[in-house]
Amino acid sequence: MANLQKTNTNHILLISSLAKTAWCLKLFSCWLILWCLAVPVLGLNNPKQIVIDIIKNYVVKQNPDFSKAVIKVACRYADKDFAWLADLTNEAKLEILESSFDSKGLGDVIFPFKASFGQEKKKFFIRAKVVVLLKSVVAQQGIKRGAEIKADDVTLIERDVARLPTTYFTSLKAVIGTEAKTTIPKNSVIFSWMIREIPLTRRGDEVTIVVKGEGVLIKTHGEALTEGYLDKPIVVRPVGSKETLDGILVSDNEVEVILK
Repeated sequence: MANLQKTNTNHILLISSLAKTAWCLKLFSCWLILWCLAVPVLGLNNPKQIVIDIIKNYVVKQNPDFSKAVIKVACRYADKDFAWLADLTNEAKLEILESSFDSKGLGDVIFPFKASFGQEKKKFFIRAKVVVLLKSVVAQQGIKRGAEIKADDVTLIERDVARLPTTYFTSLKAVIGTEAKTTIPKNSVIFSWMIREIPLTRRGDEVTIVVKGEGVLIKTHGEALTEGYLDKPIVVRPVGSKETLDGILVSDNEVEVILK
């Protein structure tokens, strides 16, 4: 009889203990749910970097030539925006409002952003300076007008090309062997309007003019009135004549004129 009472007592204590444990677990679960509702489990991780990456992607999208460039973005006066963005969950989506933004995104720019979180959307603006570093052809020393550009005249240096005209060069081969159309200062980025292909024939040079037509073949001497490039149009004037002829430069001193 004593053993039976002892067994019953143990069962009662076990049931009571299990009940207390279940109640504690239930209470903890309720507290955990309330805490999760009050504070996001994970805030938006590093919103500043997210914004910078979005801007970089936008710049490359608008300027495909910069896909291999080093793009640097400095956000200005944006600490308050980054603060409230950090309170959003990682499910929040940030994007540039491209439909209302007509810009290449270069230099000093104000980017219109939209944050979408749950059913809510919020617009905000990020002021940023965008620098695009790309190796460009630069004059190592001053180059005189009319001089042929040689290998030791130029080099590749990383420069901010964000707001430069797109006529700069990224290949030394494109510049070496050309002629300076103007004086190029030392350390200057070289643009296409500064150089030209070296003419095969220069204005004032003596040339042989070959006139061809149906049953006609005439050779005479003349003068180049424009600078000429191989297989390109050139204007010439036969010796002793005031008439000018349009022809094609077929060698360094021979011009072919076709009669029509």
